[in-house]
Amino acid sequence: MPHRTSPRACTGPSRWSGARALRAARWLTLVTALGCRAPQPPSAVGTAEAAARSSATSAVPTAGERAGERIAARWRQRLQRACDVHGAPGVSAAALLPDGTLVTCAVGVADQDLGSRLTADHRMLSGSIGKTYVGALALQLHQEGRLDLDAPARTLLADPAPLLAAPNGGAYTVRQLLRHESGLPRWVFQRAVLASVVTDRERTWSNADRLATIAGLDPLFAPGEGWAYSDTNYIVVGAILEELLGQSIEAAVVERILEPEGLRQTHPLDGARIPNLAQGHVVTSREWGVPPRLLQDERYTVNVQFEGCGGGWASTPSDLARWGRALWSGRHLGGAATELALEGVPAPRLGAGVRYGIGSMVEATPNGLLAYHDGFQFGFLSSVGHYRDLDLTVAVQLDTDDLAAPGGPVSMLMQDLAAQAAWELRQVEL
Repeated sequence: MPHRTSPRACTGPSRWSGARALRAARWLTLVTALGCRAPQPPSAVGTAEAAARSSATSAVPTAGERAGERIAARWRQRLQRACDVHGAPGVSAAALLPDGTLVTCAVGVADQDLGSRLTADHRMLSGSIGKTYVGALALQLHQEGRLDLDAPARTLLADPAPLLAAPNGGAYTVRQLLRHESGLPRWVFQRAVLASVVTDRERTWSNADRLATIAGLDPLFAPGEGWAYSDTNYIVVGAILEELLGQSIEAAVVERILEPEGLRQTHPLDGARIPNLAQGHVVTSREWGVPPRLLQDERYTVNVQFEGCGGGWASTPSDLARWGRALWSGRHLGGAATELALEGVPAPRLGAGVRYGIGSMVEATPNGLLAYHDGFQFGFLSSVGHYRDLDLTVAVQLDTDDLAAPGGPVSMLMQDLAAQAAWELRQVEL
């Protein structure tokens, strides 16, 4: 769930023009063709990936690698400040530069109780960033002619009863659901839901279970006549997609997104233990009765499966950056579908000038168009964004859900890191 409260422009250089970015990208691509290895500051790069790249390439650093080393050094100071000043246990970040160089940096601890160091390979719950997978699946099926985005939702399910009992009776379209224009209230904030999540961690929630929690409630507004962020929208879309595909959303995401994009560090929250998961340090969620630590004796202290298509995944900043670039650059869906994803409606509650498209938040910044999404889950904060003009993608995750820990909304930390990266990239222009 996003938690942005106010807009703020990047604090680094002013807009880097598309033409200048293109010149730099072409030069970096030429250098890459001659042999590229990822930058390897000792505390900045995931060891497995860095070792693999290092062994396969020359010892002479490329321009992208030199920029990456400077970016990692800048980031280390910025992230350490977030830990020291704002009390974050640990922060991890990754960037994909125009030439494909991956830069990662992690500071702080993965578990305050154990004092274990956070690394770039630690996974964290990514919250509502999971909506980007659902949006991409919907657009894939739309391209295949299997999903009409403007069809009323109640006409797309064999059993529409759960929708008919919910506010607005399923009269909203798929497009309105994907853009949060349905008027459906948030099922996750119903008192009975939060109580169950805390007390029944073994329960398996179905989409019908989730929709039943809002049966009989009043709608927030008539379909298409307002905007309100609601996880319920993506629960309905998920039910439709599962019926069309004949498989679970988790299986579809793995088959249609994760495997084709090589995202091997991303895992569904199906209740099973996730390898190398950082401890989630709970602050904000304590008001709902969530214990201070997400993990105890390698088990979840609450139900993490409940989230469903509103989120439902754990990942690393590296995988999030790879996915963000694939999605918002147009490589994964193609140009027409990507433009459709970015065709947003005003979302004033996310900040002045922010629009919400299909699984995408969109904002004009001094560094050009930014497509991004934030995520909140018990014990974690995440954000990933892609700057189209710069061909730069940045992701950041914190192992705490303390909204004040980054010094403001987590997307602002992501934009700060992107501004520093953009500044360093300017130094490699010809």
